[in-house]
Amino acid sequence: MHAALWDEVQGSCDVTKLQKALDGGVEPSVVLDGWTPIHFLCDSRSVDPAARAEGLRLLLQAGFDSNAVDENGWSALHLLCKNKSGEDEDLVQAIQQLLVAKANVNLQTLDNKKSALHILCENEAVSENTLAALLEADPDVNLLDKDGNTPLHYLAENHYVSDRMFSLMLAFQTNVNILNNFQSTPAHYICQNSCATQLMIRDLLKHKVNFNIKNNIGNTPVHYLCENDVVTVDMLKEIMNDKHVNVTIPNALGKLACDYIPSQKADCLAYLQKFVAPNLLPANCNSNATAEIGGEDPSELPEPLRSALVAWNMSLPPFDAGFYNVVSCEATFEPIYDEVQEISRHASENLGESSPAFIAWKKSLEKWRACILLAYAALVPPNIWHQYAEHFQRPVPSDLLKALGKVEAAWKQFPEQTQRRGRFQALADVFTP
Repeated sequence: MHAALWDEVQGSCDVTKLQKALDGGVEPSVVLDGWTPIHFLCDSRSVDPAARAEGLRLLLQAGFDSNAVDENGWSALHLLCKNKSGEDEDLVQAIQQLLVAKANVNLQTLDNKKSALHILCENEAVSENTLAALLEADPDVNLLDKDGNTPLHYLAENHYVSDRMFSLMLAFQTNVNILNNFQSTPAHYICQNSCATQLMIRDLLKHKVNFNIKNNIGNTPVHYLCENDVVTVDMLKEIMNDKHVNVTIPNALGKLACDYIPSQKADCLAYLQKFVAPNLLPANCNSNATAEIGGEDPSELPEPLRSALVAWNMSLPPFDAGFYNVVSCEATFEPIYDEVQEISRHASENLGESSPAFIAWKKSLEKWRACILLAYAALVPPNIWHQYAEHFQRPVPSDLLKALGKVEAAWKQFPEQTQRRGRFQALADVFTP
């Protein structure tokens, strides 16, 4: 009788013959090579869906354990979720039979600590209905396998993922910001996936995804999306609708996300560059170190000039040394900057806060600061000021914030980076040296 049983669960599973084998008396503890009949039936790819479901019902009714595991900790549910025939046949009925029999949906394998949901999300034959059926059992969607992956990590990497599958997973309180052993979130993987869509990005943002997280090589999800051939302006717009997304984060190679946009995606590059201020974060910067904050070097000045210059530096907008050098060399501002340097030398020779030279020096610094505010307002999009404030740990000056409405109007009138001259002219009267 045992031979007849094994023939059916490893073959096409003729339900009538299976019932006859069971009626002949079979111990529910019987195994073959460590597998129960349920294991074999769930692993087989040559069984009709209805026959598989009915066969499972008969075996479970006969007392076979739905949670029996092999030496690697694999249960029948694990094998069913790994079954590659899901694309050609419906596994829903079989999953439901196992769940009705109290199959442990959160049981993790011994070899790689994967749950049934991990395995199903990794399966390229996964279907929307099969995923929905397993989720109805309320599995722990945030379980970690041995590599620190959640099921969503695998679904995001699966090249057969659909919008509905992604939405189903996110609807079950999935933590979208869990880092695996490679310091990657599911967003890192979906942004590399050729099946990535605008709707998936929108769903991630609805669930508070952090697109600024850097993985073990310094890439954010936006780096990968920009490198993906399926990237579109609409996808990038979806991301940039979140004011917290920072596209000026360099990776381990010092590259920004926009540096990876394919040459044939000129529209994407033009759009994303609106959110990257020129010269503010040079492409060759070292992401392992904080960029040197911009301003004048007070180290060689005597007191009280040194203290005054330190305070003056803190009154500037947040930017790096590269940006400050560019503004200092701007032909329009060069005479004023040269004047500051000349008066500084006189003030160093005539110390004292009440000396005419010191007072003249402070006035020249105020003129120079107005030039810097003008350059910052004209070159750095106001919607990313807060990002630079966080990055350089220097707040946006209050007088610059008071002019925010006029700055936004100038950027609305002249939105392209190539229209900087128009913004300079529109804001010249706002920041008068």
